[in-house]
Amino acid sequence: MLGAAIFICAFLFPEKFTEGVKNGLLLSANTVVPSLFVFICASSIIASGGMPDLFKKAAKPVMKLLALPAEAFPAVFLGLFAGYPTGAKMTEELFESGRISHRQAERMLRFCVSPGIGFSVNAVGIMMLGSKKSGIIILISVCISSLMIGFFSAAGEKADGDPTDEMRTKSPDEALVYGVSSGAESMLKICGFVAAFSGIGEIIALIPVNEKAKILLQCFLEVTGGCAKAVSSVPLPITAGICAFGGICIHTQIFSICGECKIKKFEFILFRLIHAALSTLVCIIILNYFPVEADVISIQTERLVINSFSFPASVSLMFLASLIILDLDNGRKMC
Repeated sequence: MLGAAIFICAFLFPEKFTEGVKNGLLLSANTVVPSLFVFICASSIIASGGMPDLFKKAAKPVMKLLALPAEAFPAVFLGLFAGYPTGAKMTEELFESGRISHRQAERMLRFCVSPGIGFSVNAVGIMMLGSKKSGIIILISVCISSLMIGFFSAAGEKADGDPTDEMRTKSPDEALVYGVSSGAESMLKICGFVAAFSGIGEIIALIPVNEKAKILLQCFLEVTGGCAKAVSSVPLPITAGICAFGGICIHTQIFSICGECKIKKFEFILFRLIHAALSTLVCIIILNYFPVEADVISIQTERLVINSFSFPASVSLMFLASLIILDLDNGRKMC
């Protein structure tokens, strides 16, 4: 059904869909690949090659608070600072190598999915908002809210000891070859998703709804293009929430990357919404103490007005989003 819906959209609006795909591929080449490829390769190498004992010992106090083994520290760290799919990719690598349990992997995917430094600071802060400070505030807001979810999820959980008999550690040269190969495969999938959702985004732009509502709908599907349009129209805390949510495009990338263990997709998206809400709140608190003076940022009185929806268009969009989620649920089981 999802394939049929995309085919119909491409058939009815071929110029717009083609333009969106072209923009998505250019975005991937200019932004996505340069900023994420090295982190995904590094995460695969670290996960498959193991972590030095020194880092394990240093990470144990922090990981104890998260009820996770020290082996999971790189995934948590990179999940916060390296970019959306990196933490999920590393979580999958750790699960495949036997270093974390399925339950631990499931909990980690609740909070190891963040925009990272490259997207928050460089892309949104510097390039879109023209304010590095704004990007840093977004990054801090998203990271704090991620750790809040991590600590909350750890309640009642116990950190298992580091696995020994199930560990399948690769040699350094094997880890390097595997990491680069795995990273290239993941990047190909990511670029494909970005291109497809960019095409859908161009069609969504034709829907006759309130401009701010249209922007939020685009952000719901694809975060990069959505943020580029949102930063000049919505307050900074809302932008932080958008970055934390990540968009359905990011979610499908993660479902594709994580293919060995099961994931409760409804629960995953629910925690993405919780992450977005917490990030918005944390950002508001931070701005009260460290205000950012910029023409595009206002948190005192500005409110989003979403009151001119076209009912048929809204129903159509929700139907398309439902198709995406249902199609994922009915497909192969993923992490």
